[in-house]
Amino acid sequence: MNHFYFNVPGWFGFQDVYDRAIALLGKDGAHFVEVGCWEGRSAAYMGVGIVNSGRKIRFDCIDTWDDAHNEYDYDIDGNITMTAGSPKISGKDTFRKFLSNMSIFKDLADIRPVRKKSVEAAADYEDGSLDFVFLDASHGAQDMYDDIAAWLPKLKASQGVIAGDDAEYIGVRVALIKSGLGVPDNPVVMSGGSYKSWIYTPFHMQKSWVSPKSVTEDFSSLEGHIQGSQERLRQVLGINAHE
Repeated sequence: MNHFYFNVPGWFGFQDVYDRAIALLGKDGAHFVEVGCWEGRSAAYMGVGIVNSGRKIRFDCIDTWDDAHNEYDYDIDGNITMTAGSPKISGKDTFRKFLSNMSIFKDLADIRPVRKKSVEAAADYEDGSLDFVFLDASHGAQDMYDDIAAWLPKLKASQGVIAGDDAEYIGVRVALIKSGLGVPDNPVVMSGGSYKSWIYTPFHMQKSWVSPKSVTEDFSSLEGHIQGSQERLRQVLGINAHE
């Protein structure tokens, strides 16, 4: 099946992460989740990958499909802000477009839309039941922290992987540090895609997720590709400037 994701509006640069998820975790009966889907650009890529793998992988797509925008940007803390002049698209229209974009998979792949908020949706899954979760909803520090806390227990022990997009944003990095991820004893893998994604895997699986363009990293030093000033990051983390 040929890829068509580039015809779907949206933002998507973590193809390498989805490719590895299918290759390393995509056995028959595997269960994947994407949180934050909009019109389905990244979901379309994953769907084609699943079809082409020939494996029976369930793929749940979670979003409220409300308050979406044609364009958006982030403030320094990773919160979505409205881009001037960008009209709102109603939740109904966005959801309809998502369903239309996914309709090609009707008889080919098990793709299920779940119209709920992230944390609310996570409560519907049993602990230890998921193989792969990708977080690409709100990048605000508290929202991201809540998402990680809600989804991390849902991963299968010793083999589940959780990942997310836009690791260069302060809100994302703060959430990772507060969650105990991306620290010296618990580093994350940084993807080599056009948008930096973070990937947290069981330690014995980390080498499998490191590609020539990726790197294993911890953020506790407050260094790296951070969009915004070190002073602002310290402020968000509540770290004294003289420490």
